[in-house]
Amino acid sequence: MKKNKFFIIIIAALVTSLCILITMENQPTATETAKQISVIVNDSTSARWTRFRAGLEQAAKDYNINLNYVTTTKLDDFEQEKEAVDKEISNGSDAVILQLINGADAKDYISSISKKSTIALVETDVKSPEAVKSYGVTQADNAGIGTALAQMVIDGLPKDTSVSVGIITGDEAAMSIRNQTLQKFFQEKNIPIAWCVQTLEEAEEKQSISPVSSFVALDNETLEGLAEASKDNTERPKVYGVGCSDKSIYDLDNGKIAGMIVPNEYTMGYVSLSKVAIHLSNHLAKMEDTTVNYFTVTKENLYSTENQKMIFPIVG
Repeated sequence: MKKNKFFIIIIAALVTSLCILITMENQPTATETAKQISVIVNDSTSARWTRFRAGLEQAAKDYNINLNYVTTTKLDDFEQEKEAVDKEISNGSDAVILQLINGADAKDYISSISKKSTIALVETDVKSPEAVKSYGVTQADNAGIGTALAQMVIDGLPKDTSVSVGIITGDEAAMSIRNQTLQKFFQEKNIPIAWCVQTLEEAEEKQSISPVSSFVALDNETLEGLAEASKDNTERPKVYGVGCSDKSIYDLDNGKIAGMIVPNEYTMGYVSLSKVAIHLSNHLAKMEDTTVNYFTVTKENLYSTENQKMIFPIVG
């Protein structure tokens, strides 16, 4: 009888110990801390990043990441970005997500730093000869955006009248790919390109000399500027472009913008951070390149179910 009681006590003690061990295993330790990921983009407080940042914040919540969204002004060259990246790494960030303003200047630096620290790029890649990259890229389908934008402009051109377009590229790295496919499609469809410039100021000067029937902007800031300049002026050319801010959407709804391509910035933010988070928890997990979709939006389809989900993503 005493032996049976003894065995029962031993078994009970073992079961209790096992339960305690299982409970301790499933609880975070006192020293366990969330990984920190810094995000550096050009002019970070601009409204164009609203949906991108919402995607970042949702992913940070889902993956238990300490998100450091670095405040920046308008960056003039890659040296400024480089200093910001180096500072974040030296301050202890586990990874950096970076939007390049000049991919050509960044090639050697990104190739070098990504071998020492976890780096991910958004919006555009660098042209690197390396067969195996040590960083990941999440970007919009810039080639597709250029073609879709050209088709939208052509669909809106007046019939039986002489037409021409003026292109304003902006100065960010991703714009070059958009511009290439945009111009190629125009040329294939025999649509004259009167001029192609980088800034709004240059566009106004060109327009006074060689007027066009349509303006085409390749970035959100330029699109907003064109819409503002077209205010209360019915004689201005039609405005098309790539946009993602609330102001651009408002201007589209009010007729200042004839049509625009909207990259899925929310998905870009969410995917870029989630890939880095997974890599930090398992360094064998490779950060694959990802291309996100875009939407062709006009006043007529602005309030479609699909476009409303993109414009106002539900954040949990």
